[in-house]
Amino acid sequence: SDVCSSDLHSQTNITYDGTEAARSGTITNNQQTWLQTQVAGPARVSFLWKISSENGYDFLRFSVDGTELTNTSGKVEWKLISFLIPAGTHTLRWAYTKDESESVGSDGGWLDNVSVLYTPAIPVPPPSLVVTSGVQVVLGATVTGTAPLGYQWQFHGTNLPGATSATLALTNVQPAQAGPYTLTVSNGAGSVTSAPGLLTVLTPPAISTQPVDQTVSPGTDVVFTVVAAGAGPFTYQWRLNGMVLAGATNATLLLTNVGSAQVGTYDVEVSSASGTTRSQLARLTLTGLVLRPTLFIEGVIGG
Repeated sequence: SDVCSSDLHSQTNITYDGTEAARSGTITNNQQTWLQTQVAGPARVSFLWKISSENGYDFLRFSVDGTELTNTSGKVEWKLISFLIPAGTHTLRWAYTKDESESVGSDGGWLDNVSVLYTPAIPVPPPSLVVTSGVQVVLGATVTGTAPLGYQWQFHGTNLPGATSATLALTNVQPAQAGPYTLTVSNGAGSVTSAPGLLTVLTPPAISTQPVDQTVSPGTDVVFTVVAAGAGPFTYQWRLNGMVLAGATNATLLLTNVGSAQVGTYDVEVSSASGTTRSQLARLTLTGLVLRPTLFIEGVIGG
């Protein structure tokens, strides 16, 4: 009957790497001896084996979940075998089987250097971000798999030259860099590409018309104006000499009956959902001032 009389066991007489290898156990006709383990895929399983047996009758076999994937028979020196194991938990078995008669050669098989290389996975893809133009952005992802791992970032599905690290740094981000970013991770077991992370780059308002310097006489009314461009709506905040002017929140700033208290430099901050832009400075100067001299006399009265 097809039964196991003994398991493969460790020995050091015949090995591939000079340390130790598994050898088939002692069995007789119509018996088999095996070694098995469980592996959680996806992964790539690699191993070296050799056999010395009755060619075509006694076999060294490799199976996954009871399905034989390959075998060898006769006299075969160390040979590298590799298979991809799908996702999930699977039972791997190496077995030496004999037929009903005869033994040839060493009547056995050897197994060495079994390795499991786990296929890369990206459980957490690059994030989607909304940023303002000009900032620095660093994209990354959570990656699993057996090292060493290789990385390649893509923008709109096209590889980014030199972007072969686990993270991607973008400096002084501009609107042209907005779009989907993906990461491909690879090793000897395979590769995987992440879901895309969408980068949105907001552009602060542009100022198409700046406030300008004005020189007027005392008592005059003055109007400073700014014109903004871009995606609105916009909000405004005027300042005098860097100090916020209460209630000055329109595109125009009206100053009535100006005097020396209004002299100085004016600017305005224009804001939207995309950011804030500050205008250039505009100076207000007064002319036509009447100078009234004052005479101071010192001394003793009557002197």
